[in-house]
Amino acid sequence: MAKVVGAFGSSELLQPFVGRQSFADENALKTKRYRAKRVRRCYIPKENGGERPLGIPALEDQWVQLACAKLLGAIYEQDFLPVSYGYRPGRGAKDAVGDLGFNLQYGKIGHGVEADIKGFFDTIDHDWRLEMLSLRIDDRAFLNLIRKWLKAGILDTDGQVLHPVTGTPQGGIVSPIPGRFSVPSSGSIVGVGSGAALTGLSSAQRWRS
Repeated sequence: MAKVVGAFGSSELLQPFVGRQSFADENALKTKRYRAKRVRRCYIPKENGGERPLGIPALEDQWVQLACAKLLGAIYEQDFLPVSYGYRPGRGAKDAVGDLGFNLQYGKIGHGVEADIKGFFDTIDHDWRLEMLSLRIDDRAFLNLIRKWLKAGILDTDGQVLHPVTGTPQGGIVSPIPGRFSVPSSGSIVGVGSGAALTGLSSAQRWRS
């Protein structure tokens, strides 16, 4: 796999993906004055009666994260098989369910497996995530940008500032990215996140009895 090398730092890597609305952030990146702001915590109810914590980035951070997510998507999209649906352009859970229904109706299936990674977003190791990124991206400034978001801190609803040593806020634009490149590209039966379930559905050949 070829590495993406950013010889001029993260601002040049992100240049094609940055829009007019983020001009100030682009200038801050170029002058190395960009600082990631704390993520605002909010909670939404879960079906089991619990609460799901979300992290909402500041608006200016969202623009930079959007550019970052597009760049990462362009780098890693080539690694995924057609049977992978999670957090990919033009694909989603409905497509996965549709293909699953077709395979169950017309395919010869021996067995199926449904799995969920408990607390995935809460347990991502920061150093491991950056190490995985460095395998494909040879740009220190860009990787430091990711590190800033991981270490920015979380402003909880009670006013307390949290600095988790693991995890990434669920709700940020770049949050799904680790789920994409941490899933094996072999089309194994893995689903990450609410919209990423059922990767590898068409691998029914391996499930046949």
